[in-house]
Amino acid sequence: MILFGLRGIGSANACLPTVPILNNRGISVSVYAEEPAYGRFSDKFALIPESAWDGLLDSVRPSLVVATCATVGGNIPNNLIYEAKQRELPVVLVEDNWNSHSSFSWEILPYGVCVVNEFAKI
Repeated sequence: MILFGLRGIGSANACLPTVPILNNRGISVSVYAEEPAYGRFSDKFALIPESAWDGLLDSVRPSLVVATCATVGGNIPNNLIYEAKQRELPVVLVEDNWNSHSSFSWEILPYGVCVVNEFAKI
């Protein structure tokens, strides 16, 4: 089971196309979304709303967490990464914009980061 944590619309656009691909390969996926992503995509995808944050990882029980960068506020990415690491779950951060990681104070880091291009690796 893979749990995606989405907040921004750009990061949701980067991640949501993978959901049917993973499902077609027999990999279960759950998607937790906060605003604005929840409001934009809840009519197209089965999303777990922000009101379900308490106990989310214990109820979904993922084997991998994919977090995304977002605007400041909310549980994504920092709280999601923290909670996943407390449970010894691997966490990958998807960066949909070359500077989106710079909008946070990173108190805890994911295990890996997926970036959009070579420039973002620098």
